[in-house]
Amino acid sequence: MTCNFYLAGTPTKRGEYTIRMYITAVPRGNRKPITITVGRRIKKKDWDAVKQRVKTSYIGSPELNRFLNTLRVAVQRKYDEMCANLGAANVRESNFKPEVLRLFTPDEQETSKDFMTVFDEFIESQRLTSAKNTVQKYVTVRNYLQSFQETKRFDLTFDTIDFSFQDAFRQYLIKDVGLLNNSINKVFSMIKTFLHWATQRKYNNSDDFRTFKIKYEDVDTVYLTEPELMSLYRYDFSTAPSLEKVRDVFCFQCFTGQRFSDVAACNFNDIKQEQGKWFWLLRTRKTKSILKIPLTTSALAIVEKYRESGKLPIISAQKTNQYLKQACQTAGIDELVQRVTYRGNERIEEREAKYAMISTHTARRTFVTLSLERGMRPESVMKITGHSDFKMMKKYIRLTENVVAQEMANTWNEIQP
Repeated sequence: MTCNFYLAGTPTKRGEYTIRMYITAVPRGNRKPITITVGRRIKKKDWDAVKQRVKTSYIGSPELNRFLNTLRVAVQRKYDEMCANLGAANVRESNFKPEVLRLFTPDEQETSKDFMTVFDEFIESQRLTSAKNTVQKYVTVRNYLQSFQETKRFDLTFDTIDFSFQDAFRQYLIKDVGLLNNSINKVFSMIKTFLHWATQRKYNNSDDFRTFKIKYEDVDTVYLTEPELMSLYRYDFSTAPSLEKVRDVFCFQCFTGQRFSDVAACNFNDIKQEQGKWFWLLRTRKTKSILKIPLTTSALAIVEKYRESGKLPIISAQKTNQYLKQACQTAGIDELVQRVTYRGNERIEEREAKYAMISTHTARRTFVTLSLERGMRPESVMKITGHSDFKMMKKYIRLTENVVAQEMANTWNEIQP
């Protein structure tokens, strides 16, 4: 019996071929080999066809070659065992191949899938349960990992996702991709979500990822002050109908605290009156939460303005953000704002007019901050926004210096020295 390894099949989009094991002369004299896929893929440039092993220049070659050697020894041992028990003439493909396949225990068969293949499977599973934007973020993370693997010649397997990987991949995201620290932490958070998923399905046996440190840095989040919001809300855009519609949608977000995707899907049939008060009954697209949102006078005025069409005047998020900046600039929201971020240990300072930093997500921050400034309890704000805990909502809170100073005065000035 001989046991050899070759690359076979059609290459994947990444140019990787499947490694297959060919067992010949079982039964003796049979020229047709038994073929078994060993669950590993590799590019031709990294494969030594003469030695039938991975080239030493490939990062991770010791582990992969050790796996192939171990497999070959196990197959030979199984063949010798069956020859001793049954006689060589009675060892046939029909009884030998099932025994070889049993060398891959159920868990091993699962983990034999390579890392990127499992990540692809994970993404497909998320398409059934997650929002489109969330799925796209996972696709982006997958592309980062693939590029990292190819450019840095790092063999991505579940066994190599350890602290060395964390350091190397973080450095790659900083230096090669140019991501900011908070964006990098989001990438690692999504990788951890994937690894939890893979662990539950027996693809991953390592738990190093559980101790990966993810700590988001405070950033100077932009939001509208109450005078800015009401100035925008009341501004006469009658000569610029495109800006007027975008302004109305944005202000409706500010008055309800909801994501753009949920406001875009708002149907006025879901806005109902109960005991003289108006509510928007919403099932959020991202979290599938069911929210009952009280509508203020300002929010109702916007609904009535578009009541005939039955929905708000929605355009694409990209166009909305573009027109929104123009609308805020026209309305005079042009205070210079400094924002400090970090890339690794590099401090990055930006100073721009506020209108240039405003997007649809600014509305949610505006609602949370102004609601708290006006005395709404955090629990009530969370019930409206759908945040599950205060920690999740905290990143939206940016109290103005004037409000903090006023609260300090109200609290401590009553204490006489």
